[in-house]
Amino acid sequence: ELMMLHYRSIAVLLLLVSLIYISFADEYDGESDVVHLDAENFDENIAEGVWIVKFYAPWCGHCKRLAPAWKAAATKLKGQANVGRVDCTVDSGLCSRYGVSGYPTLKSFVHGVVKDYTAGRQLDDIVKVGKMLSEPSVKAVESRSAVEDLAKEDITAVIFLLEAAEGAEIHRAYEAVALNYFDKARFLRVAPSDDAAPGQIKLLCFKDESFVDFDIVKGANGITDVTSFVDAHWQSSTPQLDSGNFRALTSRGTAAVAILRGSDAATKQKAIRAMREISKSSVGSHFQWSWLDGEAWTEFVTQSLGVDMKTLPRLVLWEPDAYMHWTWENVTADSLDSMQPFLDAFATGNVTPQGEGATNIFYRLRKYFFMLYAMMSENIITVVVVSVAFPILLLISCLWMCASGPTVTEEKKKQ
Repeated sequence: ELMMLHYRSIAVLLLLVSLIYISFADEYDGESDVVHLDAENFDENIAEGVWIVKFYAPWCGHCKRLAPAWKAAATKLKGQANVGRVDCTVDSGLCSRYGVSGYPTLKSFVHGVVKDYTAGRQLDDIVKVGKMLSEPSVKAVESRSAVEDLAKEDITAVIFLLEAAEGAEIHRAYEAVALNYFDKARFLRVAPSDDAAPGQIKLLCFKDESFVDFDIVKGANGITDVTSFVDAHWQSSTPQLDSGNFRALTSRGTAAVAILRGSDAATKQKAIRAMREISKSSVGSHFQWSWLDGEAWTEFVTQSLGVDMKTLPRLVLWEPDAYMHWTWENVTADSLDSMQPFLDAFATGNVTPQGEGATNIFYRLRKYFFMLYAMMSENIITVVVVSVAFPILLLISCLWMCASGPTVTEEKKKQ
């Protein structure tokens, strides 16, 4: 029996050692097109060309799950963009230099210029970003009509167009901004029309299938004007929801999300146009509108939002922080006649919420706690007031309770 116990102890020990080895084993051991970057070769490599870099730790579960897509992207992008990795357990100084506080952290580099990677983390997303980065940040076109031709391919596209003479100083500012917003919009340039005034510069934005008011950029170095204009107009009124913009599009009140089939172009365009129309209404303007490709996010759509894929396109109202969502069985995202009654019913409280937050008070309290925390963190006066007032109120409450209750002596007299 002692011998059997000894063997079992050895077996358990070997199992534990194996598990520890698997946990800490680097998923990139072996051949891969992913470039291993470290403190010695990082600056030299990053200074040239296009790079997408993953800062990770070998023991990180999320890092391990991303590894297959990262390797495949490196192979697909070979010759166009470089895909690299930095092991932060080895090169912690390098990771600190780029503000890495969680794993994995992804960043892009174009000729040494760094930018946070905010796109999706699926293979197709990574490859798409790599290809976009490898192309010129600004593309020259022959006329303004080229913008509308490009927009026909994707009605949610946002396209900026600079009309300025060749060699104008503004081009440098425009290219710098385009490089910073490469993953959010397209940037084109064209020579001024024949009837344009000498030195005239126009910056236009085409989104939601129409040109928005153009801005005349004044001065030779108009990077401030260009940045302000692009920052104000880069987002479509009905953007596609993905892992990169999820927080930005769902953290401002109630999100109205159309669950669509990405492969059904006709229905997608019809739904997006319907959403744009209803978002302008008095009720629709209170929601943050976007659309989600249900085919790419099938598991999330069916399990988290409880939507049957057979019923697409569907409109779902959603508050992720409260763990609640709302929908009707007969609400289709491509019909104004279907969506308007649903929004009206929601506004009057006549739609039953679904999700964990609808049945568990803990999730609701959690939402309000974070809302209070966010408000306090943005307003130093609120922090001071709450910090001072709360202890005072607590002390007053304790004194009042002590003063109002019977004392021990009074209790004995009664007895």
